[in-house]
Amino acid sequence: MAGKRGIEDILTESGYVVAIRGGPGTGKTTLAVLGCIRKGACTYLTYTEPEMSIMKKFRLIGNEFKGDVEVLSMMSGEPSHAYTIITDSLTKGKCVVVDSMNSMFYGINDTGSLRPFLQLLYTAAKGKNGTLILITEGESLPPPIDISFVADAIVDLSYDEVLDSRVRRASIIKDRDYPIEEPVLYFTIHNGISFFPKIRGTEAEKIGRAQLVRRPPEAELVSERTYGFNVLYEIDDSVPQIFTRYFLELVASDFVLSGYRVKFFLGPEEDPQIIGNELRMLLGTASDYISVLTINLESMRYDLNAVYSYIQNALQSESAVLILNLSSLEELALRDPVGFENLMRKLLKLNIGQRRISFYYGYSSYRSIKVGSKYIGAKRALILKNGYLFWKSLKPPGELYGINIDMGRGELSFTPVR
Repeated sequence: MAGKRGIEDILTESGYVVAIRGGPGTGKTTLAVLGCIRKGACTYLTYTEPEMSIMKKFRLIGNEFKGDVEVLSMMSGEPSHAYTIITDSLTKGKCVVVDSMNSMFYGINDTGSLRPFLQLLYTAAKGKNGTLILITEGESLPPPIDISFVADAIVDLSYDEVLDSRVRRASIIKDRDYPIEEPVLYFTIHNGISFFPKIRGTEAEKIGRAQLVRRPPEAELVSERTYGFNVLYEIDDSVPQIFTRYFLELVASDFVLSGYRVKFFLGPEEDPQIIGNELRMLLGTASDYISVLTINLESMRYDLNAVYSYIQNALQSESAVLILNLSSLEELALRDPVGFENLMRKLLKLNIGQRRISFYYGYSSYRSIKVGSKYIGAKRALILKNGYLFWKSLKPPGELYGINIDMGRGELSFTPVR
């Protein structure tokens, strides 16, 4: 969002000392290289990785980056040799990276001399246009060595578990001169580095025309057919209804843009007028290919056969995709669990017989979701973690993806978490 201070601003703040802390493989070097590229000039002091490996990361992240980069292989245990290089580079306005402080101080027995050295580094950065990035393995160096007292900013890197997959997490612990607006960020280092966008929990200010969705391999049309045409979306209770609504509107729009008609059965908590209007904004006149429907169980006297016939009659076109909110049938599932199972089996059999792609969705706490998952060919999950939306195929097992919903541009995008 315009005006927000991001992690790249922290990594390039003039006069700042930035500590990047984390375990092996969490992305410390990659994040430091990003800071170098955004700064435009860099001196990279490496005590661990070879120069070739560091330069490979520059090419991967910076692509056509033509800035001034100097990678120097340093000797452990002699920090004073690095001091002049650091101060000269900071004076020239460069980003200076020390990778890592653990290796720089390795083998030094007189730890009492290190605190004054760190204070000298901190003083060297002040009043200069350069930025000093200090990398440490783990949250801090072994006691009594700690660099946090000289850090203007601290970024901790770790992993979070999301749907039994690991996603890289950057936690901004400190940003001395600024309020921390986004304390948690998720990112991937697949083909460089990219940060997942945080999903806004408010109504879209505008809705643009829908774009075709670049689906994950597990969700391509051929996969929908391969796994029996019936797909269950289990939505975690952490996901607000507005996210579910926008996600499914964009999925439905994608089917229309791919040449399908859609029968969209809403739940009692969804407003047909709002969803109908939003689909018209997304699709224009093509929204005529989507029928927004509701199921009134009370008028059908909760009769399972009447419900089945109503859905069957609505699916007049064999090419129509079915999207059904199982909350519309939740009361049936609670009143008559056995009858509801029979209804689900009949619907699934109908769809397979007519080779119809069908989406059933609902929150994971629903009884109808638990029953439906017994008979479904494919199962997918949506979950919200710290304001970020993630998607994964559970059956068959697939990769974890970060999701971005941009209603203003009519876009739904998937980024693999790697």
